[in-house]
Amino acid sequence: MRRLVSASGLVVYLGVAAYIVLMSYYTLLKYLTFHTHAADLGIFAQALASTLYYHRLLYESVDVAIIPKPGPIGYSFLDVHFSPTLFLFLPIYAVYPSPATLLVVQTVLIALGGALPIYWLGKYLGRDWLGGAFFAIIYLMNPLVQGVNSFDFHMELYSCPP
Repeated sequence: MRRLVSASGLVVYLGVAAYIVLMSYYTLLKYLTFHTHAADLGIFAQALASTLYYHRLLYESVDVAIIPKPGPIGYSFLDVHFSPTLFLFLPIYAVYPSPATLLVVQTVLIALGGALPIYWLGKYLGRDWLGGAFFAIIYLMNPLVQGVNSFDFHMELYSCPP
């Protein structure tokens, strides 16, 4: 009988789950204690909320001062940064419209989008599955990954590989 998950796979999946819980808690704690920035997290929260509830396509007021005149769709986040991937967050944001949603979703995507491909690549390239698990856990423990995760919300994270 074949096992569903190997021991190294279990380590990686538990590591990913622990990372998601701990980093979500940490980023939410920063948000709830007013240690986030309006120019980062606030822009995305306002852009998504304005699209969902006020029928203004990704409107955000922070960049109004630096945009000389409105573009063809008004003062939109798309006038400053072309990020069509932001539309993928609209359904998730509609379920629970809060900046906290963006922080948790970002944490989940960073954990799953980095650790799992590293583990699968290690498993594919070598016979030793522990190597892939080792590097996946190292990725999750990397202070640079945790630092990026803990600094508000940024769309650039979703356009580059781990």
